[in-house]
Amino acid sequence: MIHKTAMVHPHASIHSEVNIGPYCVIGEGVHIDSGCELKSHVVVQGPTHLGKNNKIYSFVSLGEAPQDLKFKGENSELIIGENNTIREYVSIHRGTQKGEGKTVIGNNNLLMTSVHIGHNCILGDDIIIATGSGVAGHAVVEDRVVFAGMVGVAPFIHVGRNSYITGFSVIDKDVPPFSICSGRGEFKIRGVNVIGLKRNNFSIEDIQILRKSFKHLFTHINPLSIQIDNIERDWKQNVHVQYLLNFLLNSKNSKNR
Repeated sequence: MIHKTAMVHPHASIHSEVNIGPYCVIGEGVHIDSGCELKSHVVVQGPTHLGKNNKIYSFVSLGEAPQDLKFKGENSELIIGENNTIREYVSIHRGTQKGEGKTVIGNNNLLMTSVHIGHNCILGDDIIIATGSGVAGHAVVEDRVVFAGMVGVAPFIHVGRNSYITGFSVIDKDVPPFSICSGRGEFKIRGVNVIGLKRNNFSIEDIQILRKSFKHLFTHINPLSIQIDNIERDWKQNVHVQYLLNFLLNSKNSKNR
């Protein structure tokens, strides 16, 4: 169903099983797959691809040009996966050529009211971003991350999976996977996201090993390389520890650098 007040460009591709509500505007180069629902006053500019079963609430803006003064209208796109819930007043911009020309949102994410996702961001799956949070350009947010309200993420930051960022934080360092972090005046790693890990079926043994690893990595004064050697010696076979260590070694904005 397409409401009679909606404006749909003739070169947009809309699946027959899509509901487009009053006063929505769908631009050229937009593709909307089956099961999507656009409530009302939603603006989608192309090139933008919406996968199946996304629910888009009122006054959302998707696929507008990036807020980058270097952008001169070159080809770029926004790609959104499946089963996402995007609440009122969210804005997600297309990419720029510097970042491979695309912004990507995965599957099963909840973006609450007034969230902004900047150009060239890459978001994974099962992420919750609470009201008023903003993710600046070129940031990467991995799977199952939770942002409490009013979080600001700086450009080019990498947020590791299964982490939790406390409300009103400004994040200017990479966030290690499995962690609880805050950025109120000073970026701090407060420990392991135990509740989040339990909810995602991590074993008690894995959680205990991660807690010991965090204690070695983030409370000792020894260089990171020495702590990593010690941890690999004791828990080399644990896949979660290995993922954590690889994340830190590859980080360009780590607190430990």
